[in-house]
Amino acid sequence: MNSKDRKIGLALGSGGMRGLAHIGVIKALCSSGFEISHIAGSSVGALIGGLYAQSGDIGQVEEIVLGLDRKKLAGLFLDFKIGGGVVEGEKIEKFIDKCLGGVEFGQLKIAFCAVATDVKSGKLVKIKSGKVSKAIMVSGALPVIFNPVDYMGRILIDGGVSMPVPCRVVKQMGAKFVVGVNLYCGRDYLKEKFRMYDLTFRTMAIMLSNLAVFNMKEADYGIVADVGGWGVLDFFMERSEKEEIIRRNEKLAREKISEIKEMMKKEERGFFSDLGRLFRK
Repeated sequence: MNSKDRKIGLALGSGGMRGLAHIGVIKALCSSGFEISHIAGSSVGALIGGLYAQSGDIGQVEEIVLGLDRKKLAGLFLDFKIGGGVVEGEKIEKFIDKCLGGVEFGQLKIAFCAVATDVKSGKLVKIKSGKVSKAIMVSGALPVIFNPVDYMGRILIDGGVSMPVPCRVVKQMGAKFVVGVNLYCGRDYLKEKFRMYDLTFRTMAIMLSNLAVFNMKEADYGIVADVGGWGVLDFFMERSEKEEIIRRNEKLAREKISEIKEMMKKEERGFFSDLGRLFRK
């Protein structure tokens, strides 16, 4: 495959701490010679995607995330304010901005879009301008955990609520071949022992799982991440557990490289076949 053929767009899905899987997938794609030209992310997908779009170095992103031990995370989450959620998010946003070097969208190395949801209209909101750290924070404003964000005249929450895997957005950005990464998998909520106190999160997980499957239909190739028994809200996992999720999903993605290349060839053959028919008319 030449350099032009290796260009792909990535749709990185929402899913809390399961987003570590995105790092493994990107590592596998990059080491296999693919060039990521466009990224759209929901919630944690926006975090990993934005950090990578800024640096172009997935190893650097990995070190930032692995470096967030329990003490540092606790300090970031101890940011309480009365509102629609438990955590205000100002400390987290400042940390993200520091990691990004304060960049705005026009300074990114890779085209990037963060996805959020308008609380009043329920519509998807695509954020592609301004401070990247603010866009990431808005995209990850998970209801109940974080306060909604007043941004550009709109009250916005987590992008996963409206589009957990933003494959369509990556297509609209101009990507010719889109790989979607779905994090809502690996846990059978219907077979788990029923506990009344987690009914809200269980219900949300079922809805998001179904919506994510629907979103993935718009990808040219879909990867269902291997997240084992880790949950969306497992914020305080050990470094070894984080490394395990990354390792598992790098391995998973490597096993799919040949399928992705073959699919890209089919897409290319189909394009030239359609073009030929057009000229023969």
